[in-house]
Amino acid sequence: MQIIAVDLGGTKTKAGIVKNSKLIGRNEFTAKSSGSLLSYLSFVKRNLLLLCEKSNTDPADLNGIGIASTGIIDNKKNRVLSVNKKYPDATQIDFSQWADEELGLPLILENDANAAMLGEWRYGEAKSTDNCIMLTLGTGIGSSVICNGHPLRGKHFQAGILGGHFIVNYNGRKCTCRGKGCVEAEASTWALPDIVRNDPEFNKSILSNLPVIDYKELFSAAEKKDKLSVKIRDNSMLVWAACTVSLIHAYDPEIVVFGGGIMKSAHIILPYITSYVEKHAWVKKGQVKIVKAKHIEDAALFGLYSLFCKQPEYI
Repeated sequence: MQIIAVDLGGTKTKAGIVKNSKLIGRNEFTAKSSGSLLSYLSFVKRNLLLLCEKSNTDPADLNGIGIASTGIIDNKKNRVLSVNKKYPDATQIDFSQWADEELGLPLILENDANAAMLGEWRYGEAKSTDNCIMLTLGTGIGSSVICNGHPLRGKHFQAGILGGHFIVNYNGRKCTCRGKGCVEAEASTWALPDIVRNDPEFNKSILSNLPVIDYKELFSAAEKKDKLSVKIRDNSMLVWAACTVSLIHAYDPEIVVFGGGIMKSAHIILPYITSYVEKHAWVKKGQVKIVKAKHIEDAALFGLYSLFCKQPEYI
């Protein structure tokens, strides 16, 4: 089995060729910030063909293409169901037709959080477990759940994936989902610049001198004892920890796996979340493992590969 897999992330797009459960070629490029997804897919196609060339892979030898995308995904019809503010035309695209016409390949489309969970379940930290959760901390906040050995889907394809829209502050910030006080709105990379710049202490912070404000810079500034950075870092970790407890209460896992770009600071984040869970979750100490993903950047690519392997529990 050999496929080409694409993870359409919020900040960057990652692509890889996965053959016999091994990643044999990989590249990444800056994601388009807005506009037409269909036109962006033309750019993605060019990069995929370059990847094949670099990896000495004939596209004709590929068994298919997998695409992981944000939003609510109908994985039966390979369609995006939710309105996407970044790519307004996403719901209108026939991804299967695009893959067939542009690459001559069968396609599987999956929610990015689900794809990452499947990757860690089959090839990472959640391997050999039957009940697990993955929480992806990045541009947005994604979640996914395996329950009794089966990925959750739900009637409307949204079961388990909306952990980032659990409400942690009902009087809080507006979210892209129309809600208020969601985990994403309170502590995600897309929300962070606005949170920082609207704080009364912003002009006194070293963050005020930075052209880009993200969690890498925030954690770095916090280590330098920048007052604002410490405050927002600690509040973000509290939001993620509260979300974790809610997910544990909702889905009763053996393990919670954390992925996403913010996990570059896992050495600070995970001990905090572990301690919070031990104090506040309705489980015994140590009953639920809190771990960093094995494939921190590429879990979704492996997850898309696993879908082409057609294990019965995915159907």
